[in-house]
Amino acid sequence: ASQNDNDFQENGIIVRDLLSGYLRYINDKSLRVRETSSFEYCETNNVELFNTVGITKLTWPKIRLALDYIFVVGNGSRLPGVGTPQKISMTVLTYLEQFYVVAALCFKNNCRFMNAFKFVLTLGNTPEEDHLSAITMDSGAYFSTVADEVNTVILSSGTLSPINQMSVELGVPFKVQLSASHVISPKQLEIYTIGKSLDGTELLGTYKNMEGNREKIELELGNILLSILKCIPGGVLFFMPSHGSLSSMLNTWQ
Repeated sequence: ASQNDNDFQENGIIVRDLLSGYLRYINDKSLRVRETSSFEYCETNNVELFNTVGITKLTWPKIRLALDYIFVVGNGSRLPGVGTPQKISMTVLTYLEQFYVVAALCFKNNCRFMNAFKFVLTLGNTPEEDHLSAITMDSGAYFSTVADEVNTVILSSGTLSPINQMSVELGVPFKVQLSASHVISPKQLEIYTIGKSLDGTELLGTYKNMEGNREKIELELGNILLSILKCIPGGVLFFMPSHGSLSSMLNTWQ
């Protein structure tokens, strides 16, 4: 066998074992959660999660190199295994790439950002639909990858204020700061709160209230928009609290 074949064999086995550990973790937690009739599990010990997958401070450097190799050389190739080697699907590669980014940040700088993510296992209708998400709890984990590699970072936006709070969240002090006055004068700005719909429905956006009245509230919000759009020239900009609420709203309206 050529050196390339040997390299792929060695790195492929490392990635195969990583995948096995990843699936083992999900399957184990999934079984326990289903026994409690719940639908979600939040990991409380990220170190334990990585240990189950097979990643520690000692093994991560080698696993990282193996993943780098597979992403570049092994794309579309087959993982070594018993019997017929299995092809690395694009779906698996996508999961590996996402997991790689999170793991790289968690083990960066002597595990400085190990707790920068909250791992949440959400159960689907079947075990095949179970999904493990890594929710960012510390935006500084991502920003540090930029700040550590460059001499100067310039952030410019209309929504950075309060700047001091943003600096704390990103974990980087900004020695030079400028906050300019708004281009809109106070006389041009009006703020109103709409607490009830046209038919008297209370527009309360708490989780508990939305859980039982989501469709009704979303329909009433649509009716409000239809009413006020007629009175506002030049178009409007409608903000939603999340992508999930936007999708739900559009589905209800459609």
